[in-house]
Amino acid sequence: MISNKQIVNECRKLAYTNSASLDKDVYEATSFELRDMWGKYGTAKVLAALSITWSFDKAVSFFSRIQTAVRGGQRPRTIATIYHRGYNGGVERVNAELMTLWVEMGYNVVFFTGEEENPLDYPYPDSVKRIVISGSNMFERLEQLQTYCLSEQVDLLVYHDWTNQNFIWECMLMKMMKIAVVLYCHGHFSWCFGSGKMALYQPEAFKLADIVVSLSDTNARFYQLCGCNSYAVHNPVPADLKSSTPGKDRLRKHILLIGRISNEKYPMEAMQIFKAVHAKMPDAVLDIVGDGDEALIGEMKAYASDNNLSASIVFHGKKSVDEITEFYQSCGVMLFTSKMEGYPMVVLEAKAYGIPLVMYDMPFLSLTKDGLGVLTAQAGDVAGMAENLVRVLSDAGLYTQLEKDARRSFDNLLAIDYRKVWEDIIAIVCEGKTIEDRAYYKAKDMNDTDRNIMPVLIEKMKLGYDNTLNNSFDYKVGQRVLGAPRYAKKVLKAVKGFLS
Repeated sequence: MISNKQIVNECRKLAYTNSASLDKDVYEATSFELRDMWGKYGTAKVLAALSITWSFDKAVSFFSRIQTAVRGGQRPRTIATIYHRGYNGGVERVNAELMTLWVEMGYNVVFFTGEEENPLDYPYPDSVKRIVISGSNMFERLEQLQTYCLSEQVDLLVYHDWTNQNFIWECMLMKMMKIAVVLYCHGHFSWCFGSGKMALYQPEAFKLADIVVSLSDTNARFYQLCGCNSYAVHNPVPADLKSSTPGKDRLRKHILLIGRISNEKYPMEAMQIFKAVHAKMPDAVLDIVGDGDEALIGEMKAYASDNNLSASIVFHGKKSVDEITEFYQSCGVMLFTSKMEGYPMVVLEAKAYGIPLVMYDMPFLSLTKDGLGVLTAQAGDVAGMAENLVRVLSDAGLYTQLEKDARRSFDNLLAIDYRKVWEDIIAIVCEGKTIEDRAYYKAKDMNDTDRNIMPVLIEKMKLGYDNTLNNSFDYKVGQRVLGAPRYAKKVLKAVKGFLS
């Protein structure tokens, strides 16, 4: 039996591996060589070997030319979904809700994951078959996926780990097995544009999927512009939120900051905002619920102490689901300082519990597109956010209206027929149904949608350029070379001062 190392060595001899460009002759020669290898060693082994031999951008350029047909014209029987765990996150919660929905629709459902069952897992039906993919390398992982997809007769794979660079290899494996692939993008399209070269290839890799599902018209329009079969959806409302009720006796001056504490959520700006609010309303309290970056939490506590706010800012840490519900029902207003999100669960929860929300403006965010129950300020406008909080807390009429609007917005989400949404997606992917006109296709909305894309795109690409430059070998060497004379001058000055 040939070893994995020998297959890798054969991949190193492929025409494309040793070519500076992918012209027609190189593509055709490599395709012929690969067909021969796939026949001899199997798709999984060869793709795993290629993942070692080819860089991400090289693989995307090649595979984007391959046309593979899925099983057309028939309703699937088994849907597989893949994510590395089942608890402690928005993606995990959505995955559990979707598995429940698919079972109710009559499908067999398989959950591919990297972990055994955990007591913290979000609940999903007992009929779902959970299969742990335990491979420690790409050879083991792809072979396990191939084996289980065959044994479970998988027709459709919903891929939730959308930022994973291994998507290209796992997607190609599915395509070679004639299994349809739905790529579920849970965040904002701009996530990859802070990584320089990666930005040029990630959207092209997404074209390998049969359909890209995203959570806003802006994201869907972007992927459409990239050539993807694109579809916008709302996440299903979690079962536990469907029975939620707004709070009645709220502590109006208590401001809730809830969720994972990390730098990309800008919690230090929340501290600055509260400082400005507290200056006008000394009886205001900031309730911080959640855990995360310990160093950042320490920085936040130090800020509170340095600004004499320790008595007014309470760090509650991580709480149970029931305790979190109590905070939503008892606090007066919620503060949200993220600047880039896909479908933030805490915003959905705020609507469910009818709590007024003060947040940075994210015009691409579908959850707040209706403007109900929300006051916004431009991203980074600390003074504007503080002013909005003071308005909400001091104007009883505005407060009552925001409460009612928040709940009305949530009721609109409850009215969505999520079963029909997924019937359409499955029909598009597996039965060749044409995507109907969506909001992001229509001329009357397109200008607004495109305007939301370009500023973010340009800003993120500048950031990616700076990151690439600052982390490049040439830049680091240049810094050292140019820094030597400055350091020598500093030392010489110190010596002269000592001698004098």
